[in-house]
Amino acid sequence: MSSEQAISNDDKAVTGKSTEALKLRLLNATLRHAREQSEFYHERIPEGFVERITSIGDLEALPILTKEEIEAAGSRIICRDSPPEIFKTSRGTTGQPLLVPISRKEIDAYNDTLRELGFWKRNYPPNTLFLDIDDDVHGERLTGALLPFPHLCVTIYGRDSLEGAARHLFREHTQIGNGAYVTDLMGDLVKFTTYLVSEERDPRASHVRNLYFAGRGVSDKWRSILTEVWGGADQSEVYGLSEVFGGASRCQRCGRYHLSPYVIPEVLDPFNRSRLEDGIGVLVLTTLIPFVRSRPMIRYWTGDIVNAVRTSCPGDRFHRLGIEIKGRLRDAVRLGPLAPNRLALFPYDVLAAVDEIPDIRRAVHSIDRLAIAEGIAGFEYVGFPIYAASIKEVTPDRIGLMVSFELRYPPRLFPQRTKELQTVIASRLISCCHEIRELVETGRLELSVELHGPRIKSAYPSDLADQEPKPRFS
Repeated sequence: MSSEQAISNDDKAVTGKSTEALKLRLLNATLRHAREQSEFYHERIPEGFVERITSIGDLEALPILTKEEIEAAGSRIICRDSPPEIFKTSRGTTGQPLLVPISRKEIDAYNDTLRELGFWKRNYPPNTLFLDIDDDVHGERLTGALLPFPHLCVTIYGRDSLEGAARHLFREHTQIGNGAYVTDLMGDLVKFTTYLVSEERDPRASHVRNLYFAGRGVSDKWRSILTEVWGGADQSEVYGLSEVFGGASRCQRCGRYHLSPYVIPEVLDPFNRSRLEDGIGVLVLTTLIPFVRSRPMIRYWTGDIVNAVRTSCPGDRFHRLGIEIKGRLRDAVRLGPLAPNRLALFPYDVLAAVDEIPDIRRAVHSIDRLAIAEGIAGFEYVGFPIYAASIKEVTPDRIGLMVSFELRYPPRLFPQRTKELQTVIASRLISCCHEIRELVETGRLELSVELHGPRIKSAYPSDLADQEPKPRFS
């Protein structure tokens, strides 16, 4: 069978029964297409390899793909039969932003599948509208080209654009159709919600009943806020990377994220890169036909740490895998001499520990600084906490972990509050960070918390060049 025939057959199969045979067939078609059409993958995938694959596990024989390799390959990695029609860029939280090519075939496959599934037609009243709130850091946005239903797009960069989004939210759109209201909201909901609250606008007076947010995880604190502010609107959380089509959706049943059927996931040991069935590891993804053709991502090292659990949850009949997002590998702490191949203090655990403490200074992206400068209350509280950590050996069987946070004020102005916070934060870190709690309870780790005042003007973690390890968050 030719590559084109295999791809055509699997295009139709992708919405069918989720089985190991289907995954294997899609993987074979993806690898065959990549080797035939991409100069980079022709050299990377050995001759005859595709024909020898009998299980998903055989994928381990291929090398890991890194962002650096993609950048170095340039156009050599692009498949000849799927030239890019539009581009977007990744945010660049793990280095330089990565250009993401999208071909017409990929756009058509996406739209065709949505229509076949009837996803956007189920339980929607006539003239339903989507409001997509985007930021200005991802290059050309794809929503206009991809979404086959009425939608409005607003790029937020300050008060005017936020107020424009609010007007779209509450008004009746008679030009689109009588009684056309925004009922579905997607994008940067934390910031938009912060704006509505600061302006004393009540989202419950809108017609919104579905909230979609993708990218980084949402903390329990913000899940609670979104539920209260939006009057119980359904929430759909999606973990995803700009450079990879297909992420993971948070399951309402088990609370974990389940990977989409459009990728093959692997969880690898951060140090020796061996495959893990469960536990803490780095998420590696392989994209599948028909949604990725222009630049296949085969065994792509995402750099994200997850806690993986094999599960029988009915929310995942495809991979039987539940993951908990822990944050970037580069931001975790290696425990040093006591446990050199063990990580702790994962970013999302730290966020969970201190998210309810407004005293701690947060990372601020450039697009948020304008909102803060314009006096929009609350934007300085939505980012990740600014912190750093260091490890030292106390005795051969005992280590010390110092975690330092920036406060929004000099500690000497509020000495009693600062002292109280040190105790509270240490207790919360032990409670939220399983690895830390285990070592503290067995007497192998001494945890201390240091608080200091603002040290930098921009409050963006990448500027903390004097801190080791240097926190940078997605």
